[in-house]
Amino acid sequence: MKIVLLLLSSAMLAVLCYAAFRENVTEFYDYIDSIEKPFNEDKFFKRFEQEAQEINLYSKNKEDKKALKKLLKKHDIYTNVYIYDDAEDNFLGGDFGKVLDEPVGITPLYSLQNDFEQYSFNRLISESVKFKDGEGIVYVSSMHLLKYGRCSY
Repeated sequence: MKIVLLLLSSAMLAVLCYAAFRENVTEFYDYIDSIEKPFNEDKFFKRFEQEAQEINLYSKNKEDKKALKKLLKKHDIYTNVYIYDDAEDNFLGGDFGKVLDEPVGITPLYSLQNDFEQYSFNRLISESVKFKDGEGIVYVSSMHLLKYGRCSY
């Protein structure tokens, strides 16, 4: 009987510890972000705006579409970039960070629904950017804090 009671109390303690750590996991990312600042959004948007001024966003021309795709791919593996129409909020293009394709165990990171993924997508940074033929809203989500959560990156 004592073993069963010990087993139940250990299980209950384990569940409570897990719940406490899961509740505070995003505070760890906030702490690292306040100290380290692994992603400089001002620098990113400054470079993005300079290159965007030479691209037609709303053009149907293949060369303009290639230039837009090339611009969207100019980021590191921890950054997601999306462009939406300024007037109607239509999706115009985007590119995901390559870190989402990295395997975690036997599955890619994008297939895991975890706290970090939710945290990073809830911290979207948006800015209106002027292109050659109009404006677009650029959304950026940084997953640079993932470097501190996994040892394999």
